[in-house]
Amino acid sequence: MKGLLLKDFYMLLKYCRSIFLVVAVFLVFACFGKDSGVFAVYPTLFAGMLPVSLYAYDEREKWNEYSMTLPCTKAQMVSCKYLIGLFFELFVLAISVCLHLIIQSIAHTPVVSELLTLFSTVFAVGLICPALILPFVFRYGAEKGRMAYYIVIGVLFAVIFILYELYGAGFLLDSVPDNLWLLALIAPAAVLLYVGSWALSIRVYRTREE
Repeated sequence: MKGLLLKDFYMLLKYCRSIFLVVAVFLVFACFGKDSGVFAVYPTLFAGMLPVSLYAYDEREKWNEYSMTLPCTKAQMVSCKYLIGLFFELFVLAISVCLHLIIQSIAHTPVVSELLTLFSTVFAVGLICPALILPFVFRYGAEKGRMAYYIVIGVLFAVIFILYELYGAGFLLDSVPDNLWLLALIAPAAVLLYVGSWALSIRVYRTREE
């Protein structure tokens, strides 16, 4: 399992550097831009794209066939992609939270409840997207799975845009005091969905004929 994680990490460094650059740009906009609630969502969505991209490279290089000769199981191969996705979701989220806290401390305007609401929602969105897509990727392959990914991304962006047009940049934050109970449910629900997707992907990948 450690070897699979290292393999994917090296692949990320070689093939996905452009994604890291895009994530960095959106993090800057999220922290310094006026519409931070909108831009904070994008880096986690791109982080959620990494497992799909890694699987596409595996297919292109015929890694899936080669891995059958190695002492690793299909469950481990699936789990590796989910762990990579979760790690980078948390990594991007942690950087974004730290930057926001530093900026708010400098400006002497710390609003912990707003940050908690914003990043709980962003974390949930970042997990929901790969949770919906990865079972399709492991069942039908990277190309069909990538199409499903783009559809989900398009729907999420459309929802964000509509909410922004209706309620402005603070649509995630306007009713924080009245909806703290909802905040307590968003992240755990997303985690449960991610774990369920993980188990489903293992099941469908085991039954998939190469």
